[in-house]
Amino acid sequence: MKVFFNEPNSKASKLITSLASVVDLNKSYHFNVVSCFLSDDVCDLLTFIHDLTHEIRLSKFSLYIDSRQILKIGIESLTELSAQISRERGEGWFEILAIDTPTLIHSKGFVLVSADEASGALVVSSSNFSKHGFFDLVGNYESGLLTTDLGLVKDFLASIPPRYLKRLHELDVFDSVDSFSFQYALVREGLFMRPWHGSIDQYFSVQYRLAEGQRVDRGELQAQGFVVDVDRINRKYLTFGNISPSREFFELLNDGIETHLGLWIPKAFILNQNNKKKIEQFYRDLSERVEQQLIQYQEELERDFEMLVAKCLIVNAQSPFDQIQDKLQQLAHDDLKIEQLRSQMSIFIVPYNLTQTREIRGLFEEIREAYLLSGKESDVMSRVKGAIKGRKPSLVNDSF
Repeated sequence: MKVFFNEPNSKASKLITSLASVVDLNKSYHFNVVSCFLSDDVCDLLTFIHDLTHEIRLSKFSLYIDSRQILKIGIESLTELSAQISRERGEGWFEILAIDTPTLIHSKGFVLVSADEASGALVVSSSNFSKHGFFDLVGNYESGLLTTDLGLVKDFLASIPPRYLKRLHELDVFDSVDSFSFQYALVREGLFMRPWHGSIDQYFSVQYRLAEGQRVDRGELQAQGFVVDVDRINRKYLTFGNISPSREFFELLNDGIETHLGLWIPKAFILNQNNKKKIEQFYRDLSERVEQQLIQYQEELERDFEMLVAKCLIVNAQSPFDQIQDKLQQLAHDDLKIEQLRSQMSIFIVPYNLTQTREIRGLFEEIREAYLLSGKESDVMSRVKGAIKGRKPSLVNDSF
């Protein structure tokens, strides 16, 4: 038996090495992972499979993941991933099973069982199969216990409740609208929207953390255009006043369902092909303006940065050029943020994590009550009504 305490580094590679050291490498094994959370980065899983199969022969790889986490990542994307791995490794080699318990399945275990069931290993861990919990080179501090006791190995697998297991396609229609999984899935079919009072100028502002213990002449910094906070300063160099915000989303404010987070609107009203083209064009225009202004303000940016460094007001700071370029690069992978800049509307997914069942159920009730009490049969209301009646959340975004 081996115990791992407070391991933050390279947990994936350490698990593989530990398992390979205690099993019969002449045999083929079925590898099982039980976890509440799953990394949403496909490359994490593909790399792990490659590294694991390089050390241990596998006949099958099974992922048992809480159903709400699967809904969060997306049934369609995980179905495509499963099909991709099966094409590469063989039909039936890889499977994802949702554990649709009434509350979260919070177990974490990694199990190897040989085909003849005479060899195996079990690691019970605090580590989810998530990026920070398992895959990051430096992530969360986690603990684990490794055993080769076959009785414990088999008991752990037998404890997975079979009546709650579902294939990915079975998560599309639910048994009851009162199940947490259904309510979470329906809430996830929409986005929340409310007016945003920031600006593009503000988004691209340059920010520095002040060095501790340094005397700061706030008046001097303010005179040079910096906004001085308790422990940091920022300044807007780039200007985008000639970009007028799009007004098209303001029309949706009449169609959305009022919640305490903002207006809930089906995703397809916002994330559709037509809007995707507008997002891409806006990003191209924005990139061009940023690059032009970086050239225009190059001397000023360099002068201010060198002054702050020379006076030891900031330490280990990222250059203003890198800060702005990083923000532009981050936008390239964040359509909702681009829409926020384009429309002056804050658009976001449900901000609660899966443990916040009361908050998520409360949001669902707000949405359900809105259509029950509404005197008008709007498009959004009829979609919600159909999704609840059919116990199929995806109907909210159907026919787009």
